[in-house]
Amino acid sequence: MIVILDLDYTLLDTAKFKDALAVVFASCGVDRKSFDRAYKKTVTARPPEYDYDIDRHIGYLEEHLTCNVEKLKGRVNELLKSVDDHLYPGARDFVERLRVGGARLVLLTLGNEFWQRIKMEHSTLSDMFDRIVTVGSGKEDVVGDIAKGHDKVVVINDNVDEIFRMLETNPTFLYIVKRGPRGVPGALDIPVCDSFEDILEVMLLDS
Repeated sequence: MIVILDLDYTLLDTAKFKDALAVVFASCGVDRKSFDRAYKKTVTARPPEYDYDIDRHIGYLEEHLTCNVEKLKGRVNELLKSVDDHLYPGARDFVERLRVGGARLVLLTLGNEFWQRIKMEHSTLSDMFDRIVTVGSGKEDVVGDIAKGHDKVVVINDNVDEIFRMLETNPTFLYIVKRGPRGVPGALDIPVCDSFEDILEVMLLDS
């Protein structure tokens, strides 16, 4: 069995992490409204990719900074060292239970490759995955190749739109929605779980 897991809003409480990042920027004089405006501009700078580039974000806000850029980057690096503090409760135990159960584990995350990988490098989850794959767009374009050779494939993700696109290209996989802040439309034929324990129950029932 191979389990393909998402990172943001699935294992990592990205809203909480983003709030902490905003506090770091605030320590150098950037108010939350300016932070959010520049954040949105940053992630949409290279359509259709969702591309959070920390250097680009800082660049958009450089005129607002009350400290030098290197000091801000140093504070961002300190935040990254605490990325495990922003995992959802139970995330590490969940991944560990999957690994002990013999599953091959792949993290498939959408975003800027450097930023996503550096978050994982500072997380104790990193060594628990057999492979980490980062894409700027189109998880549906790579998920089939990732799963090749495995009879049972489980995909766990908070983003329903991403799941629908993967479902179209790979309909035989078991897809599980981990409910996140984006919300979930009603009457889904896909299991929707609020906790990691619920996900394990769905996987057990499907085995």
